[in-house]
Amino acid sequence: MGGFGGGNIFLAGDGSLQGFNVTGIYGDQVTNETPFDGNFFSISSSSPSTKTQAFALLSPTPSSPDRMREKYSVLPPIKSITMEGKYPTANITYDIDDFPCQVTLEATTPMIPTDVKNSSLPLSSFTFHVDNPSNEPVDIRLMQSQVNFIGWKGVNWGDDASNAMLDQNVNTPTANGIVM
Repeated sequence: MGGFGGGNIFLAGDGSLQGFNVTGIYGDQVTNETPFDGNFFSISSSSPSTKTQAFALLSPTPSSPDRMREKYSVLPPIKSITMEGKYPTANITYDIDDFPCQVTLEATTPMIPTDVKNSSLPLSSFTFHVDNPSNEPVDIRLMQSQVNFIGWKGVNWGDDASNAMLDQNVNTPTANGIVM
């Protein structure tokens, strides 16, 4: 995901966001070998007749690292993910056991033929579609978790010893130089 020359993000096969190439570091240094474990979407639902439930919109794969499997104990993963990719768009269908709604995601990147300027925008759009097939109202909450990679050098993200900024990255909103 991402415009021409504007960096990119990998929408990985397990549903996570990986391989951030937005820090000006390119090539072999930024790959799925340096994963960001905290970048994913999640969903919760509640209705008058069902208990509240929440899931990480992630589906473990046989190649998922053990550290990822441990994270699923807090917010359970879903059954499976199906993707249909037609560049610059990926359509994701989530198979969530006993979930009251059908959930899909359309992830897209700007791609406008003959318009290099707007096809190079450093952005991706993630649009969720939630369909409630019942007549009962269902409250849905979507969340996106994102690791703050300010100060990251582009390699060895998961190794505390190699990244002094890990877990200390802070963005502070300011207005006219005054901390808000």
